[in-house]
Amino acid sequence: MKKKKNDESKGDNNNEEFLKKLEELTGKKTKFDMERVVKAQFENKEEFKALELELFNLAVAFSFRALKTFQVGQKETLNRLQINQIVHHELDAIINDLADLEKREVIIKKAEKDFYDGKSKPLIL
Repeated sequence: MKKKKNDESKGDNNNEEFLKKLEELTGKKTKFDMERVVKAQFENKEEFKALELELFNLAVAFSFRALKTFQVGQKETLNRLQINQIVHHELDAIINDLADLEKREVIIKKAEKDFYDGKSKPLIL
């Protein structure tokens, strides 16, 4: 029980921080019915977990691709240290890739378009 309350209060702090940043960016105070927002977050928890798992599996797939690529250049099987280093490097590359401002803009514009269209379709490059 205690953990749940801590998690909820952590969420409240994140919501408050988000609203402060939004106010700084827009220059005006935004009113949200926080009860409804928190309720929606709670109701969408399963969807969030499913997306989180999907993201995790994508990171594993990227890592697996990198391991196979590096294995081609080796006569011996990669050892645990090499695997650890390659996966760590791949995850850093993924994070840096997503942090790229141009790619973030594409993601933001696509999310906005999908939001207004009411559906999400895969991005085709």
